Amino acid sequence: MLFLWLYHHGFLQFGLTPVAKLPPAPALTLNLRTIYAPIFEVNLHLRNLVESESSEGSKETLAESDQHSEKSELTEEAEASEYEDLCDPDTEFTTEFGNRNIYDELSECHTDFFIDPNRLEFSRKIQNMLANIEKCITTITPLCQDDRLSIFIDLPPIISSSNDTESQTKPKKTTWPDCQLLFEMDPDYQNKIVSLLTIIGNSMGLVNDYSCMFIEYSTMIEKAMIISTKLPSIGELTAEQFKIILNKLRNYLKHMVNMVIEKRVGIFKVVSLDYQSKCLPYVDTSIHVSHTLLESEIQRKNTNLLAIIESSLQQLKYNPIEIEEFVEHFVFLDTISSKISMLEKEYLTISQLYSVVRNYQIHISEQQIAMFEVLFFKFSQLKTSVKLYETNKDAAMTKFRDNLEAYVIGLRVAVNNLKSEIRTPVLLCIGTQVTTAQEMIRTLSEEAASLSVKAQLCSSFQDRFDESHFQMHSLSMEEITRIVFAEICDIEYDLSLRRMLWETREEWGSLYQEWKSCSLQTVDVESIQRNVLKWLDTIPVLEKGLPANDVLTNLKQSVIEFKQKLPVIVALGNSHLKPRHWEALQEITGNSISFYKGRTIEDLLNLKMLHYEHEIKEISTSATNEAALEKLLLKIIHLWNTTPLHLVLHHTEKDSILIISSVDDILAQLEDSQVSLATIRVSPYIGPIKDLVNEWTKNLTIFSYTIEEWMTCQRNWLYVEPIFNCLEIQRQLPEEAKLFSQVISTWKEITSKLQNKLNALQIIILARVPDILKTCNTHLECIKKSLEDYLEMKRSIFPRFYFLSNAELLDVLAGSRNPESVQPHLMKCFENVKQLVICKQEIGPPVVRALVSAEDECLVLPEKIHIRSAVEQWLVNVEKNMFEAMKKFINQGINDWHCQTFSPWVVSHLGQVVLTVSQIIFYDDCIKSFTSSQSREALENVHAGVLGHLEEAAELLDTSNAQTRAVLGALLILYVHCRDVVRNLLLQDTCKQDDFEWTRHLQYKWDEKQMLCYVSQGGASFTYGYEYLGCTPRLAITPLTDRCWLTFLGALHLNLGGCACGPAGVGKTETIKDLAKALGKHYVTFSCFENLDYKIVGKFLFGVVQSGAWCCFDEFNQINVEVLSVLASQILTIKSAKASYSVRFVLEGKEIRINMSCAIFVTISPGYPGREELPHNLKSLFRPVAMMVPYYRMITEIIMSSVGFKSSKLLSGKLVNLYELASTQLSQKDHYHFGLRFLKTVLIIAERKKQEFNRLASWLVASRLLMTAGVVCAIELHGEWKVICWPLSHCVQLTSMLQLTTTELMFLREYLLSHMFTFPNSLATVTLMHNSKSDTATPESESAASERGNWKCTESVLVGVTPLLITVPIPESVTEEWHYWYYWYCSSDTSEADETRIIIEAVREASLSKFSPEDIPLFEMIIRDIFPGVTTAKVDLPALEVPATSPFPAPGSQCASVSTRVAFLKHVQSHVGSTLPVV
Repeated sequence: MLFLWLYHHGFLQFGLTPVAKLPPAPALTLNLRTIYAPIFEVNLHLRNLVESESSEGSKETLAESDQHSEKSELTEEAEASEYEDLCDPDTEFTTEFGNRNIYDELSECHTDFFIDPNRLEFSRKIQNMLANIEKCITTITPLCQDDRLSIFIDLPPIISSSNDTESQTKPKKTTWPDCQLLFEMDPDYQNKIVSLLTIIGNSMGLVNDYSCMFIEYSTMIEKAMIISTKLPSIGELTAEQFKIILNKLRNYLKHMVNMVIEKRVGIFKVVSLDYQSKCLPYVDTSIHVSHTLLESEIQRKNTNLLAIIESSLQQLKYNPIEIEEFVEHFVFLDTISSKISMLEKEYLTISQLYSVVRNYQIHISEQQIAMFEVLFFKFSQLKTSVKLYETNKDAAMTKFRDNLEAYVIGLRVAVNNLKSEIRTPVLLCIGTQVTTAQEMIRTLSEEAASLSVKAQLCSSFQDRFDESHFQMHSLSMEEITRIVFAEICDIEYDLSLRRMLWETREEWGSLYQEWKSCSLQTVDVESIQRNVLKWLDTIPVLEKGLPANDVLTNLKQSVIEFKQKLPVIVALGNSHLKPRHWEALQEITGNSISFYKGRTIEDLLNLKMLHYEHEIKEISTSATNEAALEKLLLKIIHLWNTTPLHLVLHHTEKDSILIISSVDDILAQLEDSQVSLATIRVSPYIGPIKDLVNEWTKNLTIFSYTIEEWMTCQRNWLYVEPIFNCLEIQRQLPEEAKLFSQVISTWKEITSKLQNKLNALQIIILARVPDILKTCNTHLECIKKSLEDYLEMKRSIFPRFYFLSNAELLDVLAGSRNPESVQPHLMKCFENVKQLVICKQEIGPPVVRALVSAEDECLVLPEKIHIRSAVEQWLVNVEKNMFEAMKKFINQGINDWHCQTFSPWVVSHLGQVVLTVSQIIFYDDCIKSFTSSQSREALENVHAGVLGHLEEAAELLDTSNAQTRAVLGALLILYVHCRDVVRNLLLQDTCKQDDFEWTRHLQYKWDEKQMLCYVSQGGASFTYGYEYLGCTPRLAITPLTDRCWLTFLGALHLNLGGCACGPAGVGKTETIKDLAKALGKHYVTFSCFENLDYKIVGKFLFGVVQSGAWCCFDEFNQINVEVLSVLASQILTIKSAKASYSVRFVLEGKEIRINMSCAIFVTISPGYPGREELPHNLKSLFRPVAMMVPYYRMITEIIMSSVGFKSSKLLSGKLVNLYELASTQLSQKDHYHFGLRFLKTVLIIAERKKQEFNRLASWLVASRLLMTAGVVCAIELHGEWKVICWPLSHCVQLTSMLQLTTTELMFLREYLLSHMFTFPNSLATVTLMHNSKSDTATPESESAASERGNWKCTESVLVGVTPLLITVPIPESVTEEWHYWYYWYCSSDTSEADETRIIIEAVREASLSKFSPEDIPLFEMIIRDIFPGVTTAKVDLPALEVPATSPFPAPGSQCASVSTRVAFLKHVQSHVGSTLPVV
């Protein structure tokens, strides 16, 4: 019933055309394509995509097109392959149009189609239809509710009381059945609705699939539109290209005509008639455009070619008469003969275009067809005419030759006639008028120019035609034209001479009359001289080229006469002549003649002034020179009257004061002015301005002196000003502060007068500024003297202040109330103290608790030093406490040696204590072995002990921090020396303590009674200095080092100094410095230079003598001989005071105390330029040591051993051999120095790379351990470790299979705290806690461990030496892998190949950047020879970090967002109270 109603009502309302009746409901599951006729009709329409953007229906169609079924996709692919040529414009037009891609230049014009109605509209209408059906059904009244049947269905009335009478009379209404409820609850109805919608949806999908077949027609339309739109603008096309376009367009038209118009698809009939009707006009338009373009192309080519042919035919018919016409005619014939092939090609192109018209039956006008026939006829006629010309060419040339002969003969006759006219006597006669002569010359010049043009025309014929056609009598055309040209040149030359003659005569006459009427004041002397010289140069030329004539003779005589009078005219016309010069002229020539500037030249010529020529010239010269000097002087005066002093503001702490920023410009100006005045003063013409010159010379001298005093005052003031801004300095020097205030006020007065004033020089002279500045300088010198005495007083209390400059010391003193002000200068006052640990107290002054070295090692002082006095006084207490602390810790280190094992003892004491005590113990062991009954066996035991200590120290290197590594490196160097000493004693069988083989080495002795350490070598013995040295490295001790130390200590024993002599870079200064470290002394290096002042050196010696420090004058022989003489006297005085054991002595006129431990050393490098020979009296005060060639291999081996290289013996030899070969094989450049410094650089780089390699190895092992354990992140909180782990299925306690030692824990700690991994959202927390009672740790409770993200802090403290245990989740399957990786880390050593690669990389990094490009390949070859078979490939970190199958994130992976990480760190910091700990 539903479907019958649908058939009768639904379609007409929806606008759909019913075609056949629906089948019964049970038959809906059958194949609707084959059994039943279609029900609905849909249409395909064409549209523009631009118009469809706002249409919802088009969007639905496009969305459905993107969701085709697999079947439709296969159909599209088949259709695309079928029309591949059609849809690929790039291939078509690139191959057919000669690599000209039309579609690269054209913008696409998109077209598309749509279905009417589309799927969305159809679905909406079906739904509305079903709703209307249900609504219509609900309007039908059920039978049970029909009033007419109520008597059959209502119950009989029941008798009741009167109260219910009203209710009984009303019929009871019922609402059953509820149709809406029936529709929703009826399964059969709902299934039918679903079946109906399914059938319609499937059928609509088939329609969409079928519509995809029409995409090819849209593509054709797009291509046709492109052709019709852009084809006219592409350019000229060939016939072949037109064929391709027309074939393509007609193929498109054929496809569209054969388009399927109607087809059954499911329950739909798809009609595409409208789509076809709208597609066809696009192709028709393109075909029409192609036809139009072809017709216009044919018309254009026809018109152009026909015009060319007709023009050529007209010229061929012309019969030349004149010579010029013959030439033009012959040129045209040659041109048309060469162009005939091109015209044939153009004609062939037009013929091909006409063939396209005929083949494709394109309609063109009758006029175009007739034009092509005319073109064919005219072109044939042209070719015939050209062939006829070739046949008659000789006859035409003969006619042309006859005409040319007559033309040339007439030209020669005309030339001879013109030459005769030019040489007429009229042009050289003095009686001829100038205008007449010039008119005759102009007429003759025009005739000569006309003949020249004709001769050039004849000459051009020779270039155009063959010479064989132009033989005339016995002369050729070339000879004839040469003759004509020569005659014309002669004519032009004669004319130019005659023109020059008359022009010169005319110019002379006019200018001479003009000059005679000029006065001396207005005459242009330079113009007169220039013109006279010009005429004197012109007259000889005219005399040489013209015959003798009266005109030239008269002109020459007049010019020469005027030239003789010219010097007098020039002298009297001098503009610099003043009244005094005119008076002098009048005295010379007599009172009868008066001179003044108003006289004319004619008057002077009439006065016959040639007799006084010499006197007049002298006076004129004097006037010129005097004017020049006066002009120069006035320029100087004007310059200084407008020269200001450029003052700028200098900002101080309290005020801003004007100063001169730079005087370079004004000094340069002053120097130039003084030189100019000196030049003026020596001139013999200074007379009139002598007084003014002397006055300004004096002014500039005063100004120069003022500038000198000014800069001295300003320099001293700027030096003193920041000092007296300090209240402490003002309190210490009140008189000087008051005097400085007076200088400041005076300075301000001076600068206020000169600020923004242009005449600074005049102000300085009038205000007597030089005297004021001199007084200020005197005051400043007094202030500086008092300040120097004040600083000297401070230095005498704390002598180490001598090693600070005045500015640095003043900085310390100015901040004496702030103890922190001394911190930046500690490194110059102490050997290796970077910082003082100053603690502030609630009550009382701050105290100094400890000293911190540059390596961050801390020396705790035994007593608190209260900072309540002057800075120099409490620094003296710091120095004393430093000595006491070192004594205490060395004594403690000796005591701990006997109760601790070696490794803990090394890491628990100060670095200096470790080095010193180890040498004391070594000395004691050796002495005990010497006194033993079996001394050799005891000495062998000492040797074995030293080797054991070496191995233990080397093992500690890999697991220590930077500070401990520095201590261990120095300790290894000393133990290597101890090993060599014991080995030599055993080899030489030396077992006596007084044997020289033993005493020649440095020995450390401990005095139990005095609690002092003594250092001895040979016969010299010294008390250990106890200067705190920190963890500084030590030099490798070689036999040369031993000899050097032995000599120096012997010299010190005799109160002499040491002199290390040798080339640069052998370690002279460093050897002395290491000896100072060995004796615990403060060591200061003084770098010498030329022009060194003896006062500076004297002040430095004051500090050395009073503080007891050791000093070394590096490059001592650079100092001048005069200063060396003074130094010899000073050093001799110090030696005498030490020899007499004086407590105080006089040095440089000042009595000072002496510290007997002071020592003076020098280094010299002979043979270098600029070096002086030491005086003999100075040489006698030093013991010399020659240090020429260091033990390179031994030094390299020791240093490499000290930084952890296991193959140091082998690699050191190769490294030394490498640079020995490089020094001989590479080019000899000035900057190539392969000495000890260069080798040290390579070793430093190798040490750094070795540490990086070790860190890389530990990183890889830690990464593997953590990945297998599941650890993602770990931090340390108040001594408790928080390890964040992945929640795995089960956990195993690591403690049950592996006990974690200190090495294991420190290894994990260094990695975990330096590499923070990202973490997931859900994490488990496991705590590593300290347990001092047992070897295992108690894990957290399960409840605590399962609590996610809750951080729990305990009060337990992490102790590095106590074993800690860890409980982490780890799969049982990876326990063996854990064991493997951990024991690999603990037992593996760097292989020899790895160390070799490290050395090669260090060598390249240190060397290659310094080599020239041509030396690098040779150096690489040397490396390959020294280290054969070794490559330096870099480790591929990403490949080694995490296995590909690992479930854990690699370092740096982005599993957590930035906000998550930030929140995590903030959460941790809120519990910690500070930043995370840093390793």
